[in-house]
Amino acid sequence: MVEHQFKLDNVAIEIQLDTSVPTLWADGEKLKQVFMNLLMNAKQSIATSGRIQIGTSHDSSENKIVVTVADTGSGIDPEILDKIFDPFFTTKPTGHGTGLGLSVSYGIVKDHHGDVVVQSTLEKGSIFTVFLPIDGEGSEKAC
Repeated sequence: MVEHQFKLDNVAIEIQLDTSVPTLWADGEKLKQVFMNLLMNAKQSIATSGRIQIGTSHDSSENKIVVTVADTGSGIDPEILDKIFDPFFTTKPTGHGTGLGLSVSYGIVKDHHGDVVVQSTLEKGSIFTVFLPIDGEGSEKAC
């Protein structure tokens, strides 16, 4: 959906999907919002050109689907890493973000009984990993 625009901005998207991932019972529209937010944040962290990698896998030992969004952007300062999911927290200038995107996304994942983990290195990029249980608890439909 965003690949063409990202390409115009010199941001390549690489997709590596695991075909063995089972069906996930979830609210697809809400999860779309989560992943669009992660993609847009990843793109905004890339100054002039870079890469975003999207991957899926199945953690059979935990019975979870794992989705990663990794970027080659500016990374997140370790001093603020523990605040990025707080409502209204933003590093963007006034008028360029509400500070709700990651907070809402985190809430959606938690509503699906999942989790989000972040790894980041300044000037090298960030990796957001979303874990979603396959058991269907707290979900509405297959996606």
